[in-house]
Amino acid sequence: MNIFLNAAQINKSGTVIGVSLRVRGRQAVVKISNTGRPLPAVANIFVKGRSMRKDGSGLGLNICRQIVEAHKGKISARNTREGPVFTIELPTPSICTFCRPDAGCKGVRNFD
Repeated sequence: MNIFLNAAQINKSGTVIGVSLRVRGRQAVVKISNTGRPLPAVANIFVKGRSMRKDGSGLGLNICRQIVEAHKGKISARNTREGPVFTIELPTPSICTFCRPDAGCKGVRNFD
């Protein structure tokens, strides 16, 4: 949520915020992009105390990183010609949640 709020607060009206989700192997990959201004010092964007807003605390993206890493995931940011892109990779569960055991599902989903 913080990444969406940052994109909305930092950029001008009319900035397009996009989200994509796909499963790659045993990872769920979420990409959040916007057409706003580039991120300064991308390598340090998740460091506590860094903020693009004058009144920002610099805690939001650091907390996002901590949450993602607590779930054994990765988060990164980069600038593209179209604007900033944040990528979050999280492990997917091995238990199938898309079908019912009474329908013949063995409860394990093959992600490969």
